[in-house]
Amino acid sequence: MFFKCLRCLQDKPLSCFSVKGNSKLGHAIKCKECKNVEAKEYYAAHKTERLAYNKGWVRNNKERAKATLSLCARRRYALNPQKHIDAVTKSRKLHPEVHAAYTAFRRAKKLAATPKWLTAEHKQEIKNIYALARQLGYEVDHIVPLQGENVSGLHVPWNLRPLPGHLNRKKSNKLEVF
Repeated sequence: MFFKCLRCLQDKPLSCFSVKGNSKLGHAIKCKECKNVEAKEYYAAHKTERLAYNKGWVRNNKERAKATLSLCARRRYALNPQKHIDAVTKSRKLHPEVHAAYTAFRRAKKLAATPKWLTAEHKQEIKNIYALARQLGYEVDHIVPLQGENVSGLHVPWNLRPLPGHLNRKKSNKLEVF
């Protein structure tokens, strides 16, 4: 059975039309291809308006936007972790200065959070925790984060623990106990 698309005026098989329950025929009056073209044209013509609307929504709904974005990022990572790793590797090659600055900032924070009263045994214990995490394929987590919102922890052995990477990233910069 063939239908005529009202946009391109071509006779096409029924499979080229979307199912639409509330229409008389049970299918859309424009073929899928024409609908896609129309959608692309519309979005291209209204790009600035859509961007302005989206920015306003994000500004007015910061918590929901943050939760949605972080949830989407976690889902993307869970579906394809290698793609994330490749993207980070590519980014590090393209922008080494950005990653060097981040690493330096992180190292400085860690140094500022390392108390002067730590003994040699404490420092060795920290090294052992990092070695254990590397051996297990885990990351080292600060139980009380160094840059927490409400509280900031110290870079001391009793504030460190090996944790699987996905749980460490899920925990992020929050004070949570697993």
